[in-house]
Amino acid sequence: MSCCTRTSLIVKLKIWNFVVGRLEKLPPWIHSFKSLRKLYIENCPRLISLPDAVIYKSLCLEELKIFECGSLISIGRHQLPTTLKRLEIRNCYGLLRLLDARETCSSSRFTDKEGISCDAYSSNLQHLGIIRCLSLTFLGELPVFDNNTSLESIEIVCALDLKSLPENLHMLTNLRRIVIYQCEGLEALPDGMHNLTSLQELTIMDCPNVVSFPQGGLPTTHLKEIILESCGKLEALPDNMHNLTSLEVLSMQDCPGIMSFPEEGFPTNLKSLSIYEVEICTSLFNWGLHRLTSLEKLTIAGGCPGVVSFPQDEIDMKLSNSLTSLTIEGFQDLKCLSSKGFQSLTSLEYLISAFALEFSTALLCLCTADSLFLVVVAAALAAEAEVAEEVEGREGGYVATATVAPPKPKKGKAALPLKRTG
Repeated sequence: MSCCTRTSLIVKLKIWNFVVGRLEKLPPWIHSFKSLRKLYIENCPRLISLPDAVIYKSLCLEELKIFECGSLISIGRHQLPTTLKRLEIRNCYGLLRLLDARETCSSSRFTDKEGISCDAYSSNLQHLGIIRCLSLTFLGELPVFDNNTSLESIEIVCALDLKSLPENLHMLTNLRRIVIYQCEGLEALPDGMHNLTSLQELTIMDCPNVVSFPQGGLPTTHLKEIILESCGKLEALPDNMHNLTSLEVLSMQDCPGIMSFPEEGFPTNLKSLSIYEVEICTSLFNWGLHRLTSLEKLTIAGGCPGVVSFPQDEIDMKLSNSLTSLTIEGFQDLKCLSSKGFQSLTSLEYLISAFALEFSTALLCLCTADSLFLVVVAAALAAEAEVAEEVEGREGGYVATATVAPPKPKKGKAALPLKRTG
């Protein structure tokens, strides 16, 4: 078998650890690997560019990963083959531009001697991952052809200087997942996101300068999960929140700018709702948690000053009968649990963390003939103390066991003993 024949059968190639040498460009012999499906380029700190049309002319390349190439400044969209399905770029700290149509092509249409045009690029791309490319400032338009695209997932992590997402994002009608994490420079989300009719998951975390969602809100058809975390300037949830009829998971954490509850409320099909340090509890409780008729998991942590009982008897607060898991944390003023609010919840497990909670009263009100409740109370006890109490239920002989495993007291603050009644 000739050398050429052997190279034509190779489907996976890894170029890595060219630290000492002066590999500034990929060798031209790469195009001889006619069957190459996966190309990994890793730890080549002197690599400054990909070759024009050498990778592009690959007939089979489906996966390209470029890791730890600190001198790589840009990747033009014409440098990627139409067969490419997965593109991951990680720890390329010098990368400034990605998918730039102007790169090398300039203003003219680039065509190599075999007639390959730079306009037809990456038409099969399904996943785009950009991770820890700290200097990235420009992300060009994403592959869209005749209003059709195969791109399903976008993950952008730790692109600190990136100020905007591609303007044509709304045209990616097959996009199912968007993850934006630690993009401190990002100031706005692109318009038209409600047109992403296949979108199922949206995660925006550690983006402190994002102020609002675009006009028109989010797509209503298939969106199942929204995660918002550490977006300090985010002022409100999407306008059409109540119309997200497929939404099952909503989590908000450390978004102090969100002060208002959606006028029409939350979609009633939610299965999991988590709210951490977002001060909308008063409006949410008044709107009525019992309206979330499919809710199975509820977590509320902080953001509820002045709440002394849960559920709140004074507003005749009710919980959804479908609830199976409840977590309460950081209710600094909470004193007791209301037995009235729990009467119809027959399959609930409680995880409750609260200061100054009346211990035995809370347990007794949870012991019913219909269900066994496990209550874990993480309260401000003396450090390393452990308390286990068993209380026999008044009906049916059920026993509820509470094991208290206290958190360590914060530095400079003494731990307070748990109040006990009865």
